[in-house]
Amino acid sequence: MSSVQSARTSPWATATPQFSAIRVLAITAVSIVLSEIIAMGTLRLMDLSSYVTETLVDVSIMIALCFPVLYALTFRPLANLAEACVRARRELMASNAELEATNRAERSARDTAETIRSAAVAMTQARDLEARVVALLEHVGNLVSFDRARVMLVDGTHLRTIAVARRRHSVQFLRPAPPPFERDGNPVLRDVLNRGESLAISDTHVHPVWGPKMQPRFEHSWMGVPLVARGRTIGLYTLSRAEPGAFAQEHLRLAEALAAPAAVAIENAALLEQLMAERERLQTLSRKLVDLQENERRAIARELHDETGQTLTSLKIGLRLLEQGSTDARISSKAAELRRVADDVQAGLHRLAANLRPPTLEHGGLVAALGQLGDDLSTSSGVKIDVETVGCKGSRLPWRVETDLFRIAQEAVTNALRHAQADEVSVVLDRREGRVRLMVEDDGCGFDLDSVVGTDRLGLVGMRERVEILGGTLVVESNVGSGTTVVVEAPIGG
Repeated sequence: MSSVQSARTSPWATATPQFSAIRVLAITAVSIVLSEIIAMGTLRLMDLSSYVTETLVDVSIMIALCFPVLYALTFRPLANLAEACVRARRELMASNAELEATNRAERSARDTAETIRSAAVAMTQARDLEARVVALLEHVGNLVSFDRARVMLVDGTHLRTIAVARRRHSVQFLRPAPPPFERDGNPVLRDVLNRGESLAISDTHVHPVWGPKMQPRFEHSWMGVPLVARGRTIGLYTLSRAEPGAFAQEHLRLAEALAAPAAVAIENAALLEQLMAERERLQTLSRKLVDLQENERRAIARELHDETGQTLTSLKIGLRLLEQGSTDARISSKAAELRRVADDVQAGLHRLAANLRPPTLEHGGLVAALGQLGDDLSTSSGVKIDVETVGCKGSRLPWRVETDLFRIAQEAVTNALRHAQADEVSVVLDRREGRVRLMVEDDGCGFDLDSVVGTDRLGLVGMRERVEILGGTLVVESNVGSGTTVVVEAPIGG
């Protein structure tokens, strides 16, 4: 058992075959030398030169005889090992090259995806058509190199170029856009729009349609990518390069990747611009309607005050003369009664004319008109109406701002007296830093805001229209049993 354990722990037991062969050869060489010494005898050993010579000859013979064995057992395995190392190194280099190519492809794919994502975000967050088109052309340049790019939108049966970009130049959004051209007049563009499919032309100068029309300075390579939104082609964008054959299928695929988000963003921007234009047109019409209404009120007030008032005054004078000159008591009494009726009618017409167009607003301004409104309605209703102004000393507001704010205050106070059963109404006018704020608050019964949405029971539609014309905001706060607050804030420029 001990011998077995000794063999297991001996360093010779773990030697490689090549090392074992060398060990055998060394032992053989030593044995030959020792046997030569013994064979020579003691006397011959004293002849040192002869001993060295014969020993060297024997060693040389031994090495010559053992060289094939050494080559087979030592040098050949070493050569094979060297060749295996070279092959492994070559395989490792090829694997590294393949891995590097894969990494480059992955980085390129990530960069492309990030560019597409960034373009989609930029086009979505942009507020108008110009910003969205600029974002499209700036990002497509990061995917496909071009010398010139254009964005064209369908305008009925025409195409209109709205933006142009050139290499190393900023995007130029064309305002106003140049005159449109017939979409069917260009067969290539027509096919791209009708089919809704992208097209790449390697050399426009030899193209069967464009070739005869191309000038030497025109680009050779061209691609067109349709912009399709909700199944409808709204336009296209084109890329071109000076040299022929510049666009491969991969370039076309990259350009198409931006087409879908760009089409949706551009269509939404165009719809938003149309909506804003319609809203502006409606506001203009509303402003004209309000102005016309105010002019008619002014004319009616003047008619009531001047002609109708003068007629009633003449009538009253005639009735007084009849009352004083008649000898019949019944006639005098009737004339006096009619004169009192005429006085009441004249007073009513005076109030009506003042409501239509308060003289105080014309001559004294908004502050005086609100004070007069509070005094008149407080006297007629018995409800306390408190009017307060802050920062309103000095120059008057523009007449449109004064008129609209007065009408809003008039409507809000009338609602409080007519519907809210209020005991007290507060009107506050605050002017500061280029803006004016009007607040009308009452302690009445209040109402449910949801119940009046979509109706004009309280004149809210008219208030809102006037506030929108002023470019301001209207806030109405009310709850059943807790009163109502109307707040209007608008720029002084009106």
